[in-house]
Amino acid sequence: ISGQELALGFVEWREFDAPEGSQTLSIRLSASGGPDAASCGIATLTERSSSRTWKSSRDGLDVSSDLGESSCVAEPASYRILLVFLLTDDAEGPFVLDIEGDDSDVARFSVDP
Repeated sequence: ISGQELALGFVEWREFDAPEGSQTLSIRLSASGGPDAASCGIATLTERSSSRTWKSSRDGLDVSSDLGESSCVAEPASYRILLVFLLTDDAEGPFVLDIEGDDSDVARFSVDP
């Protein structure tokens, strides 16, 4: 997507602090980057059983990464992506992760934490 190959990596519940009544779900991906790489668009997470949908809220939670992980960017070299979703306490999964690309392309991953 967006001139890059994305691969789903590590998924972790409650890695970051969340307000009462909510929890975080962190999703790491690897991106190939490359000469034609462009920024990806919005990342959404949809719970299969309820169809509830959340947008990545890493910036809103002020999450930084000591490992140099970023959001999806135009990058000539491979890199890691960190997405953080702020979910309600009752969200359990499984989920579908969609990442928008340019020209209405969508990368879709099954996430079953």
